[in-house]
Amino acid sequence: MGSWLLTWNPAVWAWTEHAADAARVSEGSTEPIRWSTGNTKKVSVGDRAFLLRQGSDPKGIVGSAWAVSDSLVARHHDPARAARGETMNAAMFRFDHIVDFAHEKPLPVSTFTGTVAASVNWNTPASGITVAPDASRVIDEQWRRHVGLTSSARFSVGSYYTREEVQVALGLTPQSGGNWFTGHHQHNREWFLFPNVGVAGRTGHDYGNAWEGDDLVWYGKTNSRKDHDTVRSYLADDAIVHLFSRNTDRGPFEYHGLVRGELIGDESPVKVIWRKQAGTAPTSAAMPNELPSPESVFEGAKKQITVNAYERDRGARNKCVAHWTARCSVCSMTFAEVYRGLGEGYIHVHHLRPIASIGREYQLNPIDDLRPVCPNCHAVLHFSNPPLSIEQLRTRLGLEARLCEH
Repeated sequence: MGSWLLTWNPAVWAWTEHAADAARVSEGSTEPIRWSTGNTKKVSVGDRAFLLRQGSDPKGIVGSAWAVSDSLVARHHDPARAARGETMNAAMFRFDHIVDFAHEKPLPVSTFTGTVAASVNWNTPASGITVAPDASRVIDEQWRRHVGLTSSARFSVGSYYTREEVQVALGLTPQSGGNWFTGHHQHNREWFLFPNVGVAGRTGHDYGNAWEGDDLVWYGKTNSRKDHDTVRSYLADDAIVHLFSRNTDRGPFEYHGLVRGELIGDESPVKVIWRKQAGTAPTSAAMPNELPSPESVFEGAKKQITVNAYERDRGARNKCVAHWTARCSVCSMTFAEVYRGLGEGYIHVHHLRPIASIGREYQLNPIDDLRPVCPNCHAVLHFSNPPLSIEQLRTRLGLEARLCEH
């Protein structure tokens, strides 16, 4: 995967939502941000990016992100140029950290003096500068140390990922088979668990995994024992273990954060209770299985951080997809059809009425207020503020009207 240097000069573009975006990202938001990539048209999904603030102080690296779209052509960020019909090269990026200047300082580029990262063109005003792999590793290591990012920052608790998407987030070329498609897999020093909970797997095996409150009772592979090297590794005090789970035999997994394992008994296969590490948000296991009243969900309850953020009920997403299916309401694609079985059941969910525009608690109906859309169409819907409607985008694409939007 590639790595890029993005730039931001406040004298050229006033990022008015900077503080709000920093707070939003710190709360685990996965909403992507479109960013100019200069002359670059080679950004690919899964690429790493670092955001450099230029011009006035404070200068330095102020953000890091993962590309969630390939390169695209968008309206120019300058309203006057956009009004003349001018466009720019861009991509959609999911930030895992944005410096909040009220509490943090940027990472100065002088940090990289004497390292391979010193060869990066730090003085360019243009966005979309290629960063060599060895330089990217140095920058990423220093940046994570500077802002305290953990490996879990590349995933968002409560969001859904296929195994392929997990591999992409780790900078790997995704594979549709092999060790990644077993119940657990180790990559470098990190473990990734992919249990089915309450349902048998595609092979028919049901290991009896079950939630007990916010803890997961989990069984290891057949014939696993507590003295096996693998078991010792993922139960070690310094083990880094990511927990993903699903309650179906196919489709994406929900991310629950970093967990710590406690061995129970002396059984084979081993029996482990996985508990969230401190700082990990609650999982959906603590939420009721049924939506209240009977098809409605209260969504939008404010919680005070630096700015107001809005809580989302993940059960609403499941109810929406169960009704409308995992087919995009705009372009009609499904991942399973386009990628020949890969990503079956994966889809984004779009709010027809943006939560952030409401500013108060409201009663959301998952069937009437949400629609399934693919990631590309979802990004394009949000190119404008307020977002385009599904029918407006279908009209732009020359597609016939659908009956799925009021």
